[in-house]
Amino acid sequence: MNDVSFEFADLSELEDIMSFISRHWSVNHIYSVSKELIMKDFLWLDQPGKLTIGLAKDANREILGVFCFKFYNYSAMPDLAGALWKVTSDAEKKYQMIGVRLRQFVIKNVKHRFFSAAGAGEQTKNTYKMLRLQWNQMKQYYIINPLIHEHKLTKHLSLKPHKAEIFGLPNIEMKLVENTDDLLNFDFDRISNILPFKDKRYLENRFFDYPFYSYDIFLVYKSNEQIAQNIVICRKAIAKDEKGQDIASAYRIVDFYGPEDLLPSIIISLFERVKIQGDEFLDFVCHGFDQELLKQAGMNSLNFDSTEAIVPNFFEPLVKENISVNCIADVTSSNYRHCRADGDGDRPSFL
Repeated sequence: MNDVSFEFADLSELEDIMSFISRHWSVNHIYSVSKELIMKDFLWLDQPGKLTIGLAKDANREILGVFCFKFYNYSAMPDLAGALWKVTSDAEKKYQMIGVRLRQFVIKNVKHRFFSAAGAGEQTKNTYKMLRLQWNQMKQYYIINPLIHEHKLTKHLSLKPHKAEIFGLPNIEMKLVENTDDLLNFDFDRISNILPFKDKRYLENRFFDYPFYSYDIFLVYKSNEQIAQNIVICRKAIAKDEKGQDIASAYRIVDFYGPEDLLPSIIISLFERVKIQGDEFLDFVCHGFDQELLKQAGMNSLNFDSTEAIVPNFFEPLVKENISVNCIADVTSSNYRHCRADGDGDRPSFL
């Protein structure tokens, strides 16, 4: 391994990294064609001229592998998100454990409190277990819009009506965030004990001015309170066919900040929006959230091993199948949460 070196990517190497992804991952992968998106996701905000990408190189300085990561917060001891991780097949054969060595280089050289990642492929399961990280299948909760009579996205052999337990739920107000100053109405420090901790800077960088997608950011208030208890981030997702033509839409909860006790009221409010917008369903792909609260809101938990109900995950193009999403994390005695947009999730896959 002496002829392999590990380092963090310079901004000047961006095109080489995009070329590597095109050749060794997918020729049309979004990170191989959109410089704007890869810069948005992996520019190292506190290290000018650097990308949050670890590189493995051979003696000729050719890239053998990439390990992409993100910061969930910008404290002295931040939490880290894993993203795309790939080494060439030739390098895997020639250099023992080169992929693991590359990951360990990043882990050891970026000071952090907690590491986790959403979207881990099944092919990495044994590697993560060898590294003694916990592996979980994320849940997909959903509600079908009863006002839609022709289901173009979903399939149900027996459609259960939406039935929320609304008795005794607190009244809430959900306000759309217009600019980053609105976020001052939420106390991020109050949620720093939740793993991973996402701060204001992370939220601003992740969801404002995001290429290709537009997000709805809601501040959630209890009645007569001035400080928001939650931030909920959603996106209207439009499914497309193989030719890129629009089929139908769904509304997706992609991130959630704060305690969970208002979840039933929040879901019920969002579902009213779904009916007004004409979306086929509302869903929430997540890990670590209270299932009973989501059921109280009338959400169903998708059974990935059954075809009785089909609620697709992939929209561009539409794959009308149940496809689960996995997440991994450092072993911890604390509960950790993941949402669809964590890491490099909730992005276009191709242009």
